[in-house]
Amino acid sequence: MCFYYIGASIRNKEIYNIALKSKLETLIKDVIFPQLYYSQHDQEMWEDDLQEYLRVNFDFVTDVYSVKTSAGNALFDLLETRKEDAMQLFLQLFDQGMKQNNAKISDGMLYALGNMKKPIMTDKTLRSQLEGVMVNYVIPNFASNQAHLRARACWTAGIYALIKWENRDSLLNVVRNILNSLQDNHLIVKVQAGTSLTGFLQNASIIPEVRPLLPKLLNLYIQMMQELDYGDVVQSIDDLIEAFSSEIEPYALELLQNMVARCHTLFDQDDEDDQNDLNDDNIEEFGEGEIVCSCCLKVILTVLNSVGNKNQHLLRSAQELIVPLLEKILMDPKDRGFDYYEEVCGISASLTYFHDGELNGATIWRLFPALFHSFQQYANYYISNLISPLDNFISKGNKVFLSDRRYMDAILHILEFFLNDEEAAEKETQAAALLASVLLQSCRGQIDQDFAKIMTLVFKKLSHCETNSLKILLTNCLCDAFLYSVPMTFDFMTRTNSTAQVFGLWLQIIPKMSRVYDMKCSLLGLDSLLSYPELSHLPQVVQTNIFFIVQNCVKLLVKIEAEKKKIAEYEAEAEEESKIAEQRIMNGEHFDMQDEGFEDDFEDEDDQDEPYEQEGDQDVTGIVKTKQIQSLLKEISECEWDKQGHDDDELEEEADFNSILDTIDENLTFGTTMLKFSQKYNPQFVQITSRLSQEEQNSLRQLMSLANK
Repeated sequence: MCFYYIGASIRNKEIYNIALKSKLETLIKDVIFPQLYYSQHDQEMWEDDLQEYLRVNFDFVTDVYSVKTSAGNALFDLLETRKEDAMQLFLQLFDQGMKQNNAKISDGMLYALGNMKKPIMTDKTLRSQLEGVMVNYVIPNFASNQAHLRARACWTAGIYALIKWENRDSLLNVVRNILNSLQDNHLIVKVQAGTSLTGFLQNASIIPEVRPLLPKLLNLYIQMMQELDYGDVVQSIDDLIEAFSSEIEPYALELLQNMVARCHTLFDQDDEDDQNDLNDDNIEEFGEGEIVCSCCLKVILTVLNSVGNKNQHLLRSAQELIVPLLEKILMDPKDRGFDYYEEVCGISASLTYFHDGELNGATIWRLFPALFHSFQQYANYYISNLISPLDNFISKGNKVFLSDRRYMDAILHILEFFLNDEEAAEKETQAAALLASVLLQSCRGQIDQDFAKIMTLVFKKLSHCETNSLKILLTNCLCDAFLYSVPMTFDFMTRTNSTAQVFGLWLQIIPKMSRVYDMKCSLLGLDSLLSYPELSHLPQVVQTNIFFIVQNCVKLLVKIEAEKKKIAEYEAEAEEESKIAEQRIMNGEHFDMQDEGFEDDFEDEDDQDEPYEQEGDQDVTGIVKTKQIQSLLKEISECEWDKQGHDDDELEEEADFNSILDTIDENLTFGTTMLKFSQKYNPQFVQITSRLSQEEQNSLRQLMSLANK
């Protein structure tokens, strides 16, 4: 409690000035520093409990009850809030401490240096001196005869891995010392060397130095993982794979085997620990074993994402290896799968996504009931994680999916769970709407018996949803329904007396779309009406308003092209920024924006889309006012493309979302439709084009010319 009081006193300006300012040297040298030194208690932990030693000595924030942590916090408060008074004094006392050549004191000094990274890195002058600190105080201790100090040297070097190195030889000296430390006789030295090395791999100039050692390094990391349950070691394996993702394929299967085996062991061990905890009435929330298991699952995912699309034989071997583990986790009777749900769903998505050809293997399909079991038991509000693997099962394993009624029933159950529930959360309901779209797109013409049920759920939710984002996703389902079957969709709408209402809502929501996918979906849905063999067979509400359908299609295509251009420009800028960032890392200029004193600005910008010309506004005076379309008139009158703006609930682009619609060229499709329309319904076509603005007429001519070529 004393150090908590000291920290509070440092932060209070009045108390600081009265009680502490004149006694800073005593406070740092005689009160704080001694608590940071390597102690007898540290030595006992080193000998008896390596896990605890790592937790207390290398994780600054883990042990809130540790005196060492509390003293470090007080020092951090001092250097952060009273930097002008304390920083130079700290560095002076640090220098004095290191020059005593006392291993216990040096350990504490380096501990302080590593944990004071933020206040040090915010000072440009101090940053420029860090290379000298590494050369004079860190590198010599790699050769210390005290193992704990060698470990501390590795740890400190890793903390400052991305400083600016003026002398490349100094950088290489540090990296080579870390590589040598991986051969140390003491496990903790090896662990700290391993976790520190991956920080240096962000510097591209180090990669050639490490590349020849990759197989050996992977083996060393695996050995450390097997000797000690420590999440940072497994995370380092993940970082190593990321750094050499294009070269990891020869080692992928062995990596997966080791990670899967470790997960099995840890999961079974956790089960035994749960039993003991129940008997002892002492239940931990999430221990080191669970953390390591989670890290192992992340490594599995990283390996799959690195090599999954390159080697189908390897992927199938991975499926045989990994699926039993995922089954065990997902179907655990104690519902512990919840703790690893994001990782398990990510792995399931990769195993199914990278599968080339029809997804029909018996092993991989064991995942489907396991995933559905998890949804029913404990993960029903985590459908967002489930969407990708379920999408892959439906779209890539269509034949198997449709061959067993239980699969369809499972998907319908999920849709009902959210679309029937008026209280369902927005995010989960959006995911359900996306799943409905996947079903309609991937099973076109094959689920007629379930079509009405799906549309009932979609229309029910559409009739009372409030946010534009959900309306857009449900409208996408309507478009998918038209692409599935125009007659079946209008038949359903007629039977439910919802044609005018839904059609009007659709036209009203179109101008509020900003994502390319949503706009394309609506365009293709409208196009399916214009390309219908006989317009006279469509409902009167559609026949009467062909002009508005054509006009909306033209506007959508213009807006899609503008949005694609904007995205391309953004990606080019992002790529350029990435190159600059890589160069900064190579130059040693990499540090957090916040460490510089900058603050991220997340204020919402009112980036409204450019308004459409008023000449093309949807003027209701020209619509035939039959009773059937009275409700539509009200909706269309409110649908002005020149008054659109972005809502707070606007959907974000989903870069990793793939759809069957992605393969369709919307410009060619609509241009072809209008070319045929102009030939079959020429008088009507002339009348429609005469009402379009000049800009819209030009766009339409270009599209038709493209199709004609």
